[in-house]
Amino acid sequence: MRTTLYCNKNKADTPTPGIGVPMDSVNTLLGEWPMAAHDNKLSARAELPCNMPTAPAEAWSFDPGKDPPNWAMCKDVDGDGEEEILYGPNPLVCVDRSGVERWRTDAGRVVAVADLDGDGNIEIVVDGPKVLCGKSGKLLWTRHGDSQVGSHRIHVGPFLTDRKGLQIGCVSEQHEHNQAEMWSFETGCREPSRIWQREFNLGPVYAHATSSAGMFDASTMCIAAAVHGGLVVLNPEDGTDIHRSYWQPHKDTGICRNYGALYVGDLDGDDVSEFVILNDLISLQIGVIAPGRGPVGTAVDQETPRVAPDVEIGELATYDEGPLLWRRYFGHWYPESDYTLHVSPTSVADVDGDGVQEIVISVHKERWELKVYSSLTGEEKLSVPDLYIHSILDIDGDGTPEIISSVEYLRTPRAFSTLVVGNVQGTGWHSRFEMGDCRLEHRSQIIWSLGMYGRNRDTREPLMLDEHGKTVFLLSRDLAGNGRTGEILKLEGQPGAGFTTRGLISDVALNTRVLATGEDCVVVVGEDAVIRILGFDGAPRRTFAAGQAYKSGVVVADLDGDGRNEMVLTSPGRSVVVLRGSGEDRKAPEKLWETKGWGFAAPSAYGPMVLSADFNGDGKQETLTGCVAEGGDVAVQLLDSCGSRIWRTPIPGVVDTPLYDGITRATCGDFNGDGHLDVYISGRVAGTGNDASHSFAIDGRDGSLLWHNDASSDRLRLHTLGPTGLPTVADVNGDGVDDVLLIALDLCAELRGRDGEFIHTPLIANRIWQAQDKATQWTAYGTQQPLDINGDGQLEILVSASWGQWGAWTMDRELIWTFDPGRDGHSRRHPGIGDLDGDGELEIGILFDGGRFGCFAAATGELKWELENIDSNTDVVAADVDGDGALEFVVGGNTVTAIKAKGKREGYVLWELGLPGGCLTPTIGDMDGDGRSEIIVSCGDGLIRAYK
Repeated sequence: MRTTLYCNKNKADTPTPGIGVPMDSVNTLLGEWPMAAHDNKLSARAELPCNMPTAPAEAWSFDPGKDPPNWAMCKDVDGDGEEEILYGPNPLVCVDRSGVERWRTDAGRVVAVADLDGDGNIEIVVDGPKVLCGKSGKLLWTRHGDSQVGSHRIHVGPFLTDRKGLQIGCVSEQHEHNQAEMWSFETGCREPSRIWQREFNLGPVYAHATSSAGMFDASTMCIAAAVHGGLVVLNPEDGTDIHRSYWQPHKDTGICRNYGALYVGDLDGDDVSEFVILNDLISLQIGVIAPGRGPVGTAVDQETPRVAPDVEIGELATYDEGPLLWRRYFGHWYPESDYTLHVSPTSVADVDGDGVQEIVISVHKERWELKVYSSLTGEEKLSVPDLYIHSILDIDGDGTPEIISSVEYLRTPRAFSTLVVGNVQGTGWHSRFEMGDCRLEHRSQIIWSLGMYGRNRDTREPLMLDEHGKTVFLLSRDLAGNGRTGEILKLEGQPGAGFTTRGLISDVALNTRVLATGEDCVVVVGEDAVIRILGFDGAPRRTFAAGQAYKSGVVVADLDGDGRNEMVLTSPGRSVVVLRGSGEDRKAPEKLWETKGWGFAAPSAYGPMVLSADFNGDGKQETLTGCVAEGGDVAVQLLDSCGSRIWRTPIPGVVDTPLYDGITRATCGDFNGDGHLDVYISGRVAGTGNDASHSFAIDGRDGSLLWHNDASSDRLRLHTLGPTGLPTVADVNGDGVDDVLLIALDLCAELRGRDGEFIHTPLIANRIWQAQDKATQWTAYGTQQPLDINGDGQLEILVSASWGQWGAWTMDRELIWTFDPGRDGHSRRHPGIGDLDGDGELEIGILFDGGRFGCFAAATGELKWELENIDSNTDVVAADVDGDGALEFVVGGNTVTAIKAKGKREGYVLWELGLPGGCLTPTIGDMDGDGRSEIIVSCGDGLIRAYK
């Protein structure tokens, strides 16, 4: 591990709350984040009572603005011969070319647009799968089954030749098995028939799979799934096996998960398809399976997979017989191993014109390298440094495709970089076009087609125009170096000639990007959430508002120290807004100031949230936000109570990218012992992998880096050190300085506040459960909450909000209690904490999946009472809702629900309040200064509402 200590001020230790300090004094300096009235223990206790014995009424609302849609397509969905514009994805909206809305619906990602039942009308298939009417957007059918099927495992095609219309084949992931099914729509889309359903493969804790569909041979279609350990090919007629084989990925390892993309097609011209494994997620491998090359033998079973040849990681493994032709295994994804792979939906293509397709991907170890492999032998044909593949397409019309890529010097691709278009010529690379500070305009989501399906975290399939019979691509350029679009260009080429660019839009003022292209138009959108329809010459034709609901987390805090709270939230266009309570009953707050910046991501049902706290001890609260530094790097900045910047600190290795949030979590504590708050943040440094974060501490007064833990320690199995849940702060080792507690994926870690070193060896919670033979389920992704669970004045650790078990242990990791909610009852939500029944002991309120709410004794984990059918899905807040002096639990979601204890063994719903589109986790605080708290929620329709 490289832990860099940037400064050591050697200041005299200042007594800091920690072990042995009464609970009421613990972390009293800390600010209100991730939500107002959440202290650092996440006890979620509102400071002031409410006055809501019955469901409250709306007091005021505030519109933070609308988000621009991030996806669109031009398609005739009503059969009138004219293209409509679909945008979304949630809600999914259909407008005509004049911008007149035809319909809108809560749907999800579009999988296919086709006439499913053969009646001449167009249907739209979306996640689920669900089927919508193209004319009206009305829901025609929803699949009901054991799990939802994601868009990358829904296949639409003519699988059953003896039946009218098209069919839908699905592959699902379950806890320990994969299931496939086939649906026919020949009797109509409202009542399709399921032709077959089959569990076809066993998997580990969660059976990941990549599926695809295509022609198995000249006359037989198939559905194929790259599953745990192998490949299974199913007959779409009845779900029986056409092919099944398993293989060992590397010497001395067991079988592993296959997750990424899967290509089905005839590579060698024998009229029988080969299957190309393109795994860029979890286990990293590429390879080719040819079912026509011979029997599988004993490798038909997971217990006896084909043994791996003795080759090194990343090297070519070949097979003399059987269906497995070759493989290259690169280990598990970064940050567990050194490699990162990136594939494109067009990665299988004949790029050298020899009549045989190659496999083209980008591989990162020390640097990115564009790799061209023979699809039949796996031999490397070409390697070009620093290129990150986007797509393979014939731009100039000469019959041989070009490779479109960008120059990337870091593991994470930037939004704007040098774009490169080149060809493979013989055994060499020929770069034909380069342009700096450029971005290939592309769809934010791809609609996969038969032959190639999968899951891809950076799919950059270009948006193209068919202009006078020529294919034209669209590029945007950052002219000012601020990460914003300055102009949009058209790129085109001619056979045997170079590539040229022409301007499409040169007066870009709203960070415009291209959403879609149609038969004769270009659809663009800016930060104002207005869609503009342009001609191919860039001339405007139509404009219309297309804003989607923006959901912001809300912080309530007294920023200026005058005794009245302000409200801090984020708004579209990367802005931070501060509102001041009016002081009058039911009057909306007024805007005080607005500045550029953004909030930090948080788990569960939160929107992006800033962090507000008194960092310099002046009695006022400053606000920490994310921002862009010079050169496109990501930074954090501290703003004073008037919105002026106090300091800005770039975070090493973290870049501004559309792929993920650069700053993944934030909290505060006194890490250098000077009696003032400092900042802890985790910053993500790689695009693939579940997470790949480093941990940083920053001096709260001047923004200087205190330390940086880069997660390279051998004590970490997965080299990531950013909380998957929330970071918390407590004095774990008793040195008088705050330390940081977190769970990085499944590893519980405590970082010494002084220097970022590990206090204990990071370990999975199951190791602690196992100490008393109570490990019944893998536990990960949660939060270590410091909490005095039994009132003895000592802090314990509550392990909460996990996928898996809940539990509590001492600071020395001695298990106190644990329970398993079961796989259908997970609760990746933080609990409400408080003494609800007045017995002087803490309870924790947990909302589980499926609407079950449980009240547990914090000291023992004993279930005291539970309720069913709670229509909510957020974290739980504790507050005196009805003003009677006792705490209640409050939870948001489709409704805001207040839950009250009735004695020690019974609870009931005090009231429920329906909200437009549901809401995020409630914030409870006094905004109007009347001494009573309001409930403030960010609603699904995009408005911030206050109830009292």
